[in-house]
Amino acid sequence: MLRLAEVQRIYPKSRKQIWRDIRAGKFPAPIEIGPNAICWVLSEVLETVKALPRRTYGAASSIDRPRD
Repeated sequence: MLRLAEVQRIYPKSRKQIWRDIRAGKFPAPIEIGPNAICWVLSEVLETVKALPRRTYGAASSIDRPRD
């Protein structure tokens, strides 16, 4: 379980941008752990970050390279 500050270390966006991404369906919604407390599931945050597009700058990635 991650609090917002910990989420921001993994997904380096502002608090406002994280909430925009949640509303847009680009980032997982938090779960309520108490009347005034929320947190995110670590595995969901990591999956989201892993799915972000990569910039290759024209280089073929290891996935695109033909195997010998």
